[in-house]
Amino acid sequence: MRPRRIVIAGGGTAGWMGAAAIARTMGQTVDLTLVESEQIGTVGVGESTIPPLVNYNRLLGIAEADFMRATQATFKLGILFDGWKDGGDRYFHSFGSTGKDHWSAGFQHFWLHGLSKGHTQRHRSDSCRWRA
Repeated sequence: MRPRRIVIAGGGTAGWMGAAAIARTMGQTVDLTLVESEQIGTVGVGESTIPPLVNYNRLLGIAEADFMRATQATFKLGILFDGWKDGGDRYFHSFGSTGKDHWSAGFQHFWLHGLSKGHTQRHRSDSCRWRA
C-alpha cells in the first residue's frame, strides 16, 4: 500500500499539534507535510490548554511532569467570564466538579431548581461567584 499524502496548510499551535498527532498515530502510512509562511503573523486569539491536553500528551508519549516542568505550566481549573450576561454578572466555567452531585442528577440541576423556587443563594466556587 502506498502512503497517503497529507498536507497541513498553516502552522501555529493548531497546525503543529495536528501534525504531531497525525505523525504519531499514522506513522509511515502517510507522507505528511506542514506548510507555513513567515509572512503570516500570529492570529493572537489567545491559546489555552484545557483538560483534553492530558490525553493529547499521553498520545504523544509526553510525561505530564516533564511537560509541566519544561513549559513552566500551571493547571487551569476553569475560566472566569466577567460581564457575562448584563455586564455585571460573572460566570465561572469549571473544568471539574462543583457542588455535590446526587445519584439522580448533577448538583447544578438542584441549585437551578432552588432558584426557580425563590432561593437567592449564589453558587460559590473557590475563586468567584456566579449566578444563572
